[in-house]
Parts: sequence; structure tokens; C-alpha cells
Amino acid sequence: MKSKGFSLIEILIVINIALIFLSFTILSFVELNNRLANTMDVELCSNEIVSIIDGGKNYCRVNKYFGTIRLSDTNEVIFGCNDKTIKYKLPSKFKLYTYPKEIIINQEGEIGSACSIYYYDRKNKRHCITIRVATNYVKVKE
Repeated sequence: MKSKGFSLIEILIVINIALIFLSFTILSFVELNNRLANTMDVELCSNEIVSIIDGGKNYCRVNKYFGTIRLSDTNEVIFGCNDKTIKYKLPSKFKLYTYPKEIIINQEGEIGSACSIYYYDRKNKRHCITIRVATNYVKVKE
């Protein structure tokens, strides 16, 4: 006698195989999502730090004030000039590392010494923002 259809055990085996493939797909999607979020946060972080530096230099030049950019141990980049303060906090699990901890901007909007600002992302990859003295140029390095 020939049976039509599938037995219960055959259906369960096919469902289990499909669930195994689905679990690998979900794990890959989660990892892709984490990498994408890290990449976007790195771009945002670099752009925000450069923006604070350039904005601080411009503010000091226009208003003829001295200003400072402080790089705090609490992972904040802070521009301060008289009554003006701008803060940016790095994304969670990012770590700011640099020396010196304070960058001085003169009344012409120039930074007196070259330096590099380093930070580490969630994957512990180091990123660098360099400040050149003579050109007043701020660059993000990979």
C-alpha cells in the first residue's frame, strides 16, 4: 500500500532544519546591525569633534576671544569661551584618549600647537583626528 503525503517525523525534521538555517540568518543580521551602528557612530563622532573644533575656532576669531577645547575623562569634548560652552559626549562604549587634555585657541581662531585626538570605538579600533598648526586644518584619519 502506497501512502500519500509525509509522515510526522519527516515534517519535524524539515522544520528543524529550517529553524537551524533561520537561527544562523538571525545571528548574521544582529552582527551586521552591530557593525553598521558602530560605523555610523564613528562617522558621527568624528564629524561632531571636527565641527566643535572648527566652530570654536570660528567663534574665537569672530569675537576676538581666547577659547579652549577640553577633552575630559568622562568622554566629552567641551569648547569653552567666556559665556559660550558647547559639549559633545561620545557614544556609549567609545573611549576618548589624547594628550594634551586641553587645546587653546587664540583670538585669531588659531590653535598654537599640533595635536592628535584619538578615540576607540566599540570594536576597540583606534580613530584619529589631527590638528595642523600652520594651516588651521583639522583632518580625520582612518
